[in-house]
This record gives sequence, C-alpha cells and structure tokens, in this order.
Amino acid sequence: MEYAGTPSVVPTIANSKTSDGTGTGNYTSSISGLTGETTYYVRAYATNANGTAYGNEEVFLTLRAEPSNYPTVFACGTTTTTSIPLSWTSATGSVLPHGYLIKASTVSFQVLQSC
Repeated sequence: MEYAGTPSVVPTIANSKTSDGTGTGNYTSSISGLTGETTYYVRAYATNANGTAYGNEEVFLTLRAEPSNYPTVFACGTTTTTSIPLSWTSATGSVLPHGYLIKASTVSFQVLQSC
C-alpha cells in the first residue's frame, strides 16, 4: 500500500509504502507515525513480472492527538439568579485541548440504573 498527504500521487520511490506479503490472497497493512488532524490518501498496489496494478484511491482523516494534560482547579463562585461564575486553571503540556466544554443542568448528572 502507498500513502501520501496529497491525492492522486504518481508512484515514485519517494512515496511512503508498506510491503505486506507475497503471493495471492488478502493482506492487511498497518501505517504508524502519521500526523494527527491530517488527511491521507491511500491505495493498494500489487507488483509482478508484468508490472504494477493499483487499487482505488481512498481518503481518511487522522484524529486529533489526545491532550497531554487537562484543566485543573475548577471552581464555582457565588451564583445569582442570572449567572454562575466559573474558573479553572488551563491545561498545560505538549498537546493542548482544542477547547473546553462545560455542561450545566437543572437536574443531577447522576447516572440512573435501570433494570
């Protein structure tokens, strides 16, 4: 299989490739070391004495890396009828969160067990 960050790559020796078997049959290929939040284009290929044949080009997007740290010291100040002051210490580290989600509700977040 070959893969690249651009579509319809013309195969060259410089393309990233995997080599996962010989003979006839089905093969599985694993790619590691990809960059998060990046679009990759892949296609299978098979080579024999008659040349090289290529499968359809497929595309996938890698996921964002898991943050290396999370916010701390989350606190709620004195609430009023129209506001709830919140504070926290932002995450630090090599991979920061993309954003924060704060969920509020007028009922408990407790998970109820059902039979």
